[in-house]
Order: sequence, then C-alpha cells, then structure tokens
Amino acid sequence: MGTAAQTVAPARRRGRARRILAMAAVAIVVLALALYLGISALAAVVLTTPHRAFAPPETPATFNLAFQDVRFPARGGDVTIAGW
Repeated sequence: MGTAAQTVAPARRRGRARRILAMAAVAIVVLALALYLGISALAAVVLTTPHRAFAPPETPATFNLAFQDVRFPARGGDVTIAGW
C-alpha cells in the first residue's frame, strides 16, 4: 500500500492543473472582451467621424460662380470671420 504522502501528491497535481486551466480560461475571456471592446471603439470612431472634403484653395470662381468676399466680427469682437 502507498503512504499518505504518495496518495496526496496526485490530488495536488490535479488541483494545480485545474487552477492553471481556470486562470487560462479567465485570461482568454478577458483578452476576448478587450479585443471586442477595442474593435467596437475603433468602429465607432471610424463610422461616426465625417470625412471632410473641403479644399480651401478652391473658391466659387473656380466653378464659374458669382461670389463676394465678406468679413465681419464675431460676437465677442476679438475674432474676424471671413468667407465668400
């Protein structure tokens, strides 16, 4: 017959293996959640940020349109707003 120490050792190995397996499972779940949230955040930023297609060197005259340059002070009076 085996001694008490010999019968406890396999139980400890099984317990350690279960702990390692449980920690690995938790790590996989946490990584999957982080990946999901990261991809979701990236998709939200990409899909909600408008593409600005304004080219400042172009004026209405480029397209043979009539226009007039205008300038006026903003409400605070410290900035001048300019446009066509």
